Amino acid sequence: MIATGESHEQGKGVIKHRKTEQYYKGEGQWTPDVEQAMEFQNLSRVVEEAHRYGIKDCCEFIMRLAKLPGFIVLLPL
Repeated sequence: MIATGESHEQGKGVIKHRKTEQYYKGEGQWTPDVEQAMEFQNLSRVVEEAHRYGIKDCCEFIMRLAKLPGFIVLLPL
């Protein structure tokens, strides 16, 4: 498999709290509105943000792939 620069633009995702079902807005804040959620374009940024604001054992990262409509990836945080 060959990685290209295009792969960085293939998907976007948000962090969702499993119990409250709120979305991560950024800077340690949450919102019930997915439209206000902070969008992440790579997993490294998700890990960095989760570490910085103590997001662990409570959330999931939900990523939609641009080239596969309807396909969703859920990663526990």
